[in-house]
Amino acid sequence: KPSIAGFSDEAKLWKLDLKHYPDARCLDGSPGAFYFKKASHEASKDKWVIALEGGGECTTNAECTKRSATILGSSKNYNLAELLSFFTSSDAEENPAMHGWNHVRIKYCTGDLHLGQMNATDTPEWGWVRFAGARIVD
Repeated sequence: KPSIAGFSDEAKLWKLDLKHYPDARCLDGSPGAFYFKKASHEASKDKWVIALEGGGECTTNAECTKRSATILGSSKNYNLAELLSFFTSSDAEENPAMHGWNHVRIKYCTGDLHLGQMNATDTPEWGWVRFAGARIVD
């Protein structure tokens, strides 16, 4: 939707390059991802809003297996662009203090509340899961 200032709230999807960030993976092994929209005003180019998407946790093999086939466990089916809202909105009425800033929404696909710090060399849970949410945020 267009904002009052005429800027779209649509942000572009960026998937992390696993060659550079090998540990930043979703439950299914696909790359972590975020949506980014550049600041709409030159005066705000050094100001950032970074939002972590929520989605709960998985604590059992069965829960994580089920989750890994959804957008809460895989980046394979993310849209190429997403409309941003609330604190990441470019609408001056919806977000009066930060509408012109850089906006980032970090997608949630790890089932670990963005806290997992496992590396590719760590022994995976249940033989397949490496909780690495913090690696995506880093």
